[in-house]
Amino acid sequence: MSPAPGRLSPYPLTVGQAPAKVILAGEHAVVYGHAAVAVPVRSLTARASIALAPPGYGTVIVAEDLGRASRLEDGDPALQALVHAVRTTLDQAGAQTAPDWIIQVRSEIPIGRGMGSGAAVACALVQAVARGQQWHPDASQISDIVFGSEQYLHGTPSGIDNAVIAHAQPLLFRQGQPPYFFAPQLDMPLLMADTGIAAPTSEVVKAVARRRQADPSGIEKIMAEIGTISLEVCAALCDGDADKLAFSMNRNQDLLRDLGVSSPVIERLIQAAMATGAQAAKLTGAGMGGQVLVFAGNTDSQRLQQSLLVAGARAVFPLALRCA
Repeated sequence: MSPAPGRLSPYPLTVGQAPAKVILAGEHAVVYGHAAVAVPVRSLTARASIALAPPGYGTVIVAEDLGRASRLEDGDPALQALVHAVRTTLDQAGAQTAPDWIIQVRSEIPIGRGMGSGAAVACALVQAVARGQQWHPDASQISDIVFGSEQYLHGTPSGIDNAVIAHAQPLLFRQGQPPYFFAPQLDMPLLMADTGIAAPTSEVVKAVARRRQADPSGIEKIMAEIGTISLEVCAALCDGDADKLAFSMNRNQDLLRDLGVSSPVIERLIQAAMATGAQAAKLTGAGMGGQVLVFAGNTDSQRLQQSLLVAGARAVFPLALRCA
């Protein structure tokens, strides 16, 4: 990591912050043009702060969670998504030269767990850099810049992560259409159980693509049904129908299992949750690891947490998703 340029001000010039996200329905199908539902998780955030550096120092990005730093002109390959976010924001803000800044990024969001950690860090960066340049982009402009960063991370992202994180609102998403933002009328007692396994989204998406090439009609049928379930989940949330929400989430997991993106540890955690009385449990994100999303319903959350830990969850935490 680059050394700090002497004594820095303890007060940041600007700060940006962005939430994590979870997909309630529509994983993988959203990549092929079908609907998906995602909600922001404001209890987990990524943060970017900018400190002034001495004249001539240039712009340095310090990714503390990764233990890496890069000058903007160097373009460390490990930080290329973050470099893209900063460069693009400076360009769109009309900056003629790179400012003398140290940009520090930190995140509470688990990496490789389907919670949008990369998009959240990029979003926080865009916010901080834009404020430092006295530029005031709207959420859609921020989302577009973050989408470019997502392409470095995931190759062919769907666009759902950058949309839900930049707007910080629950949404129904379909590629090529404006996001449909909605206000859930349901208090959703949710838990996230960490499998402890990081599963790169790009690799899992490629595996699904290979299955689709081998069986295009069969896989497309699954994708279409997942898209229909996403519409049902959105309707259940808007209507405050917990039973319909649970049924749809469980059916979504059945179809993700058919796609081959579940795993033994995911299935073990799902079984433990359901046996303890959860209304629904499914993987969230790409699958093959990551997190299991549990809709607790009326079941005591402490009992569920204990059951999930006994079943092998690396960690279990509640999500602050009261949206009614």
